[in-house]
Amino acid sequence: MRAAIVGAGAGGLSVAWSLARAGVETHMFDAGAAGAGATWASAGMLTPWQYERPEALQRACAEALLLWPAFHEKVEAASGHDIGYAAQGAIRIAANDIEAQILKNRAARLQPMGARATALDPM
Repeated sequence: MRAAIVGAGAGGLSVAWSLARAGVETHMFDAGAAGAGATWASAGMLTPWQYERPEALQRACAEALLLWPAFHEKVEAASGHDIGYAAQGAIRIAANDIEAQILKNRAARLQPMGARATALDPM
């Protein structure tokens, strides 16, 4: 079996590595260097909660994020190198009342999907 992976960011490299470990002949294609596109632009952050997405995609992104802790351990064990994964949070700040309400609504919608989202009122 052979596979072609388009995109050498965190997602593409992860898929390619997993397929290669399963014995699949894997070829990667990217216009730039590995990790130099969206992964570089996002500083490597995995933030499925950051942006509005259709609910099905939001759930898929959230489920994928839950797989990363075990995946990074496998990569580190196989490579013998620390890949620098750290599970941390993110903060979104509303500039006005409208944005504050949007963020509160998002937090309420994401909590049932597993997000630890909390809307804080201004002091």
